This record gives sequence, C-alpha cells and structure tokens, in this order.
Amino acid sequence: MNYIFLEGDYYKKIFISHSGKDEKIARALSNFLESVAPSVEVYCSSQNGSIMVGENFVQSFTSAMENCDAFIPLLSENYYASRFCMIELGFAYSVLVQSTSAEHYDIFPVVIPPVKKEEALAHTPLAMLHVSSIHDSEGLRECLESIFENSNVVLKSGMNRRINEFVYGIKQQIFKKYDINCCAKHLICKSQDVRGEDCDYLRYSAIPDRKGYTVNFRARPFAKSTEYPEFLSFVYQYVDKLDLYEPVLLFEDSCLKVCINNFTDSISKIDIEIKHSDNNAILERRTISLAAGENRITIPLGEIKCEALRQVSEVCFVIKPSAYVEEEGMFQVYDFELVCK
Repeated sequence: MNYIFLEGDYYKKIFISHSGKDEKIARALSNFLESVAPSVEVYCSSQNGSIMVGENFVQSFTSAMENCDAFIPLLSENYYASRFCMIELGFAYSVLVQSTSAEHYDIFPVVIPPVKKEEALAHTPLAMLHVSSIHDSEGLRECLESIFENSNVVLKSGMNRRINEFVYGIKQQIFKKYDINCCAKHLICKSQDVRGEDCDYLRYSAIPDRKGYTVNFRARPFAKSTEYPEFLSFVYQYVDKLDLYEPVLLFEDSCLKVCINNFTDSISKIDIEIKHSDNNAILERRTISLAAGENRITIPLGEIKCEALRQVSEVCFVIKPSAYVEEEGMFQVYDFELVCK
C-alpha cells in the first residue's frame, strides 16, 4: 500500500493498493509520482521506513483509507488472488458510496497486464469506473490529470517524455514474468501412427544449470519394425494458455528466441509449430534448416500478429522422416525465451 500526500492550497491524500507480489511496479509508480511536482509526497509500505517499528499495520492502513481522498488499486492477477487486497477494494467501495461528494473520494483503477481494462471490474459494483493501464502512456496521463484535478499540482513541462520513460520501464518489468519455460505446465513427447509408446521414440532430460532439455530420438525402436513415425515432437504445453499478443502490441520488435544444438548432427531440419486454443490448431509453422552445433533461431512475433496469439497452447519442435540424417540421435533445446525490446 502507498499513500501520496499532496501539499498546497488543496490537501489531497491518495491511497494506492497493491499486492506484495507487485511490489517493484508499485515502487516504480511511487517514485514516478514523487517526481510529478515538489508538493507530492509518497508513502509506500513496501519501502523501508514507511511503517514505524511497533506500529499496528492494519490500523495504519485502515486509518489512511478512511481519511484519503482518492484510492488507486493496481489490479493484477496477484491482486485478485489476495484476500487482503480484495478487502481493501471492498472497503474503498463502501467509503465511496457513503461519501456525500464524489469530489472528496474517487477510485482510479489501474490494471497490470495481462489483466485487461474491459474485464478488470466487469460484473462488480465498480464496473462503471474508468480503468487505466499502467503500460499506456496516454491513459496514464489522463489518470494523473484526473487525480490532480482541483489541486494546486501542475504537471511539469516535459511530462510526456517522463511518462513515456516510466511506461517503457514498466513494460520491461511486466514482461520479465513471461518466462515461457516456467509458464509451460507440461513437457510432452509425441509420435503418431506407429506401434509402441511415445517414450519409445522420444525422451528428454533437463540440461543441468540452464533452462533447456536434451532430446533423444529413435526412428525405429523395434528391431523388426520398418515403420517410421509420421513425426516426432517435443512439446512445451501451456494449459492455461500463453498470451503472446500483448507483447506484439507493446513492443514492435518482440520475438521468440531459441537455440537448437544439433550436436550429434543427426537431423537436417526441424519444424517449429506455434499452436493455439483448446484444439491446438497450428497458427504458425517454420521449417528451420540445421547446421551441426548451435543454431540460434529468432521468430518475430510481429510477422504472426493476430488475436490467436492470446491463446497459445503449445510450441512444438517437430522432426519428420525427411529430416533424419541418422535413425538415432539427440539434440538440445535451450535459451527459449520471449524477448521484448
């Protein structure tokens, strides 16, 4: 929780509610607000010294909420998961509806992606409120103007540049959490239309001390078999779906990067497939020719720009019979990441 005290002809107190897991973004917002004008003072419970030793934390923030003029909840997935934050939001609403004048108590919701403005407060008593996005420069400026309305705070010259710089820094923080390795709920090996289990044809093991995997394949696991699998696929599966559309909108040069180490030189090419939705429909397929050793691969997301990127379900590394240099071999997949710049 942060408290911002504006001193001058009109004394305005603002309470910012946030999840502890969004502490870095909350601190960045606090620092930015302090820079708006000399008369702005920020109190942030996430920072050392904001709450005195021995002070009752609950009483402190309850008193601040009861006496504040404005309330800014930083709505994120972490916020919704926190009972404490939801209690704060409910408390703020109860104060708002009991206020005799809207000028003396306002709520200015701000969302943190992947939460969307239109969904942030839908189907709640606060659905009528205007919602801003912390990563949108124009929306943030409008939010500041509304907050400081009827006060003596005047936005400094060069504010647009400073807002843009703040938003750029926030974007960097937001998309650091898009660790597409950690977001993958399952790693799967697939083969098709052949006898045996998938693991008879494809197995993987983690590479120690780095985010990646060694994949071992066998095209003919049975001694008397003349069948080749139609394909072998090493799959990153996103059960909760991965939103890769938002980075495309916010970063012109956002891309997926991965390294495929063909260190046994046993395959000549590999297909990278991006699938979406519950039916795992193929959204994009790239056939990559492989040299021996490391192959650094970049897939610009701007080239795939479409709403289906919001529902990425799988990223597959597929080898087909025409790619075999040897019927048994191994390769590595590592440094798989979303890069936003």
